[in-house]
Amino acid sequence: MFFLLLWSTTLMSQVMGKVEDANGTALPFVNIYIEGTYLGTTSNDDGKYELNLNIKGDYI
Repeated sequence: MFFLLLWSTTLMSQVMGKVEDANGTALPFVNIYIEGTYLGTTSNDDGKYELNLNIKGDYI
């Protein structure tokens, strides 16, 4: 059981950030997604977001 839990946590990564305009003002409620997938999230009222990735691949 412990090995299975350890294995599953190593396969997941997280992307975090903040969406801002050219003047550095936070942009709330912006949709962020990875093209070609169903993975996505929305920035909060401070422009911050977190996206949990549980599929293998390189993302830019």
